Amino acid sequence: MTSNVFTRLLGLFVLLLALQALVIEFVIQRFVLHSTEGTLEMLGREALWSALTALVFALPLAAIVAGRISARLRRVVSFAHRIASGDLTARIDSTGPTIRSLSGIDELSSMEAALNETAVRLAKDFAELESGRAELA
Repeated sequence: MTSNVFTRLLGLFVLLLALQALVIEFVIQRFVLHSTEGTLEMLGREALWSALTALVFALPLAAIVAGRISARLRRVVSFAHRIASGDLTARIDSTGPTIRSLSGIDELSSMEAALNETAVRLAKDFAELESGRAELA
């Protein structure tokens, strides 16, 4: 279920690494073409700086995406606890951000919709049982 979300995160990191490789390639070409002394030292420093720059961008981005996914999972857990405690009116608020994929809405949104539908059916079935029980009484 969450494999698609994690695949997107992995793709994001690959994209950032590719960007870092392009920056390093640019730096290498610049120093090799324009410098004859100390090129290896400069290349080493520039490679280190480009790696640090990529990390500066990648870590907050990863934290933001992980935080959003975590918040959505906490909503699902809260919903499950409410249903387990007997609150059949509980629903998952799906107004939060969704991650769109090429095939449509992400797995978490699909799971939220399915759980909401299950809660509606459960409440309906329970109401029918209570109605039948009242008729028998």
